[in-house]
Amino acid sequence: MGKRSGKLAWTALVFLGPFSLPACSEREESHSYSIRDSAGVQIVESSGPAWEATQPWVVGSTLLDIHETGDLEEYQFYQVSGVRRLSDGTIAVLNHGSLTIRTFGPDGRFQEEFGGGGDGPGEFRALTDLIVLPGDALGDTLVIWDVRQRRVTYLTPEGEYLRSSRLDWTGREQLYGIRILPDGRIVAKTFASPFTGNPNAGVGLRRASGPVPVFGADGSLLDTLGVFPNYESVVMDRGGGVSMMDAPFPKHFYYDVQGGSILIGTADAIEVQIWEADDGLRSIFRTSNRDFENTQGDREWYRARYL
Repeated sequence: MGKRSGKLAWTALVFLGPFSLPACSEREESHSYSIRDSAGVQIVESSGPAWEATQPWVVGSTLLDIHETGDLEEYQFYQVSGVRRLSDGTIAVLNHGSLTIRTFGPDGRFQEEFGGGGDGPGEFRALTDLIVLPGDALGDTLVIWDVRQRRVTYLTPEGEYLRSSRLDWTGREQLYGIRILPDGRIVAKTFASPFTGNPNAGVGLRRASGPVPVFGADGSLLDTLGVFPNYESVVMDRGGGVSMMDAPFPKHFYYDVQGGSILIGTADAIEVQIWEADDGLRSIFRTSNRDFENTQGDREWYRARYL
């Protein structure tokens, strides 16, 4: 199967992303990481964890199961595409099957449902992404991305329509997800298949690339951050035609926003790139001396599940 770092890329993005280290031009070292400057880009390289082997990361027990809270239809979900907790503890859920947003109290009890299918204000053709913008005394703002309409809709937690903007995109890649910067600008992820711009892609392992565009709050295209590898797929000859499927343990593209920074991971290495929308690449956080080759157990699990 070979070495595949894709299955651990999201872990690296989550754990490395929150760290912020001061810029420097001289090399700094500690027992677990080093910092150096390369052409104005800060590179932080970890040679080992800061915690001891007796202090592993663990996932705690389940605190709340909304599905188990009630037996009415509101507690039944189909194709959940986003879940977020608001600042007051309210939980918002995108239920793509009904094209609605449902909110639940901190105790899991149903509160409201709004949205629905359609093209009008506060209506959707696809519920693709959910973001919560922290609010003031008036409360948070829900931001819903509708990939089919290329529309970003802003709602109150009670479902009141505030505004919307349609992203001005004419590229051949499909806009797939969004993140919001503190100043309101919108950072989008694009999807490109091996056949995007190359309808005669040959059989084998393929990984297309796509841009990361930045839009204004009104949906106007402002700039493109760069072009990055998308997800890995396998193109197969079915006899009389070709088809595509996800590669086993594929590498993916990951991104997120923290403050005014854009975090990007491509899984080509165990690293996270820190970009600024106006100033480009600022820092790279990476780990070295790690061998993430898939085990025989990994391969047997994949065969049992998918083949």
